[in-house]
Amino acid sequence: MRTTVLMLVSMLFFVGANDFSADSMAVEAILSSNSIELQDIHQIIDSANGRVTGLHLDSRGITVLPQEISQLDALRLLILSSNQLSTLPQEIGSLRQLTQLRLENNLLSELPATFSNLFNLTTLYLNHNEFSEYPDVIYNLRELRELSLTHNRIDSFSPDSGSMPLLRYLYLDNNVLSTLAPQIALLDSLRVLSVRKNDLATLPPAIGNLKKLHKLDITGNRISHLPETIGNLLHLQYLHLCENLVTSIPASVASLENLRWLYANDNRLPSIPESIQEITTLELLAVSGNGITRLPQALVELPHLMAIDLSHNNLASIPEGIAELKQLTVLFLGHNNLSALPESITSLVKLGQIGEVYGSGLDLGANMLCNPSEAVQEWADSFDPEWRNSQTCR
Repeated sequence: MRTTVLMLVSMLFFVGANDFSADSMAVEAILSSNSIELQDIHQIIDSANGRVTGLHLDSRGITVLPQEISQLDALRLLILSSNQLSTLPQEIGSLRQLTQLRLENNLLSELPATFSNLFNLTTLYLNHNEFSEYPDVIYNLRELRELSLTHNRIDSFSPDSGSMPLLRYLYLDNNVLSTLAPQIALLDSLRVLSVRKNDLATLPPAIGNLKKLHKLDITGNRISHLPETIGNLLHLQYLHLCENLVTSIPASVASLENLRWLYANDNRLPSIPESIQEITTLELLAVSGNGITRLPQALVELPHLMAIDLSHNNLASIPEGIAELKQLTVLFLGHNNLSALPESITSLVKLGQIGEVYGSGLDLGANMLCNPSEAVQEWADSFDPEWRNSQTCR
């Protein structure tokens, strides 16, 4: 440990004696309290103006933070991910210059009251811990922009007026939330709201007040319907509804004039609404694993559509006008009841080109396309010469 301190001296030789003493002793105390010996101190600290401003202690087996951590009052970044911390000392509230704090993959179940003194904190990661309640002290962090509390056991979330007014990114995935309180609307700076894999049965109508929201992800809940107010989210670009119980998409979705991706796989949708033609910005539509029996003609009037996943439904036909989707690079039609395809489909010349994120190509597997025309067969063979082997033919 003496070697570690001497190396820190050589790095900070230009620092005033008091500042150096405080920083070096605090670092030494943290390392020695956890029986950590390092040959090169550079790998765990950042420095500026002769002070330690960043401390990288992820995956070090740390079980305790000594009270001396309060001496590191110039810290702006503290990374303690993937350790074995079950508590934090009250002294952590002294780190008032801290802007980023990463505590994911620990054993924390609560935060000290002094945590609310971290006035400058903008980024906080607490995912993969042991929280069963949302830590109320976080509501007081008025500079917070990004908060991740995924993979805990939190059952409720209800912000107060004025709490976290600048919060833009909120991740509450993989908890046990059964309701999303109407007070969510108070977080009116939110850009991203992700509540994947919870136990939500409804969304509050107040969610429509999140006017700056760009992405909403409610994948893996028990939601059966969406509030009409979702159409008020005029800046929404990405809507993820997969693995729910949704039986219809509200007509107000047509008002989402900036929507690019709509993921609604594995729900209970019997159809796609005609109003979808109003979402002219739509690039990706994924509705696999529903009960869809027919496609609206309006679907072919989406000029920017690049990817469609219609697999695992009950489709018996495809609109003739599908050839109008000139930008299409992905068309998944597998596992339906298709016995024929329109000749016009062969004019989809961009199919198979690399898509932005969803993949590329054509899937016709597990249908009943037993007697395709020569043109359709040649076209499909160019993507997958074996596609006919998966057809159900009598």
